[in-house]
Amino acid sequence: MGQMTAAGNPCALNTSDGATNLVYRGTDGFIYLFDLEPGSTAWHVLDVSTISKAPAASDDPSCAVRAFDGLNEIQYIA
Repeated sequence: MGQMTAAGNPCALNTSDGATNLVYRGTDGFIYLFDLEPGSTAWHVLDVSTISKAPAASDDPSCAVRAFDGLNEIQYIA
């Protein structure tokens, strides 16, 4: 899968399982996630919008690890 050119500002996320992620809105309005798993040297790109069947984003995403349960979140305005 090719990478889409970024629009706006990305957010970084160190996930609860130790992965490093970079999340951004592409010029197509979709949300993309670059993932680097612990111990790996290869980045993987995921089209989060297509996987989740979510609408296109109209603004930049924000990232968080929820303190109360450790789950990872990507939030944005459609």
